[in-house]
Amino acid sequence: MSINNKLIPVPFAVNAGDTYKYSIPQTNTTTYPNKATYETGFPAVTMADIAAGGVPPFGQDFNGVLNDITTAIRYIQSGNYQTYDSAFATSIGGYDKGSVILGSDGKLYQSTVDANKTNPVGGSGWAGFIDGKYLPLTGGTLTGTLTGTDITAKTSLTVGSAKATYSAAGLNFDKQMTINSTPVLKRGDYGVGGKAVHLTNSSTNINDVTETQFSWYNSSTAGEKPASAGWVISSNILDSQAMQISVGWGGAGLFFRDSTGGVFNAWKTVITTENIGSYQSGLGVNQTWQDVKSSRSAGAIYTNTTGRPITVNITTGQDGGGWAYLYVDDVIVAGYFYTDRYGNGSVLSAVVPNNSTYKLSAGAVSFWAELR
Repeated sequence: MSINNKLIPVPFAVNAGDTYKYSIPQTNTTTYPNKATYETGFPAVTMADIAAGGVPPFGQDFNGVLNDITTAIRYIQSGNYQTYDSAFATSIGGYDKGSVILGSDGKLYQSTVDANKTNPVGGSGWAGFIDGKYLPLTGGTLTGTLTGTDITAKTSLTVGSAKATYSAAGLNFDKQMTINSTPVLKRGDYGVGGKAVHLTNSSTNINDVTETQFSWYNSSTAGEKPASAGWVISSNILDSQAMQISVGWGGAGLFFRDSTGGVFNAWKTVITTENIGSYQSGLGVNQTWQDVKSSRSAGAIYTNTTGRPITVNITTGQDGGGWAYLYVDDVIVAGYFYTDRYGNGSVLSAVVPNNSTYKLSAGAVSFWAELR
């Protein structure tokens, strides 16, 4: 059997706040014609040309829809069963025959009828999915007296070279397969209350950890690490394809990477609500207007070394006639002709890219401010 479906450990937009992720209603009860709902999806107005009255859909609705879908997928991929829900059963017209759900008593039930709306715990139309204290044999004979689903008589069962003896339900077999010694798996062993975690150490290379496991790394761990220390979830679905997700300790960040041909690609940083400010570099984002007149003068050349675009605003005027030019990388981007007859001034403005030079050619500076 080939297993090639993509596992989704983190639902889409799970950390997006209410401002960036809308809850999707069954029907539209708002005044917004472009609101997505489960009954109509994205309405026709979101698909019409804007010139013809179309309205774009909400990006928050996309986040909401994809979050609902991937949350449900992650729940199923995690091996969970849906719990019986009366309101949901009514809304879908009842569970189909053959449906398997989880009852409030923690047991699995299978519907034996269509349109089943009853509670499986005590209701009609349901059968225990795995009923009883034993599974039927595919060969041989199960001996002993059965009352309902309980084994009340002492029974011996030989399977190959292993012999098991039990006399009542609820007793654990030990490693020698008898009931009078320690259990087969004692608490603390892998799989029974223990820490089923594979830990990396100083002799482990994180690049070699490709099997499915949950581990940690620190400064002693070899290989390419996204942080100095953290947790890492590794998954190997195909022999040549693997993925890793890492959570850095101390809030170092969330990272992921995959492999191509058995070789891991570079780590990528996941942008979250905590670190999004570090990646927003648009004009005006995390910038403020600053009065820099005292450190600026006409004729001098300045260089934008902020690492992002800035805006320059200069109010200039001068007695006598002439032009004042604002240059960016030796290109005139704004100019003003002034005369002493009127004695007026003007505002010259330009956006200066990172590492670009800018200069005011002439004129008396009244105000010089920069958005940086």
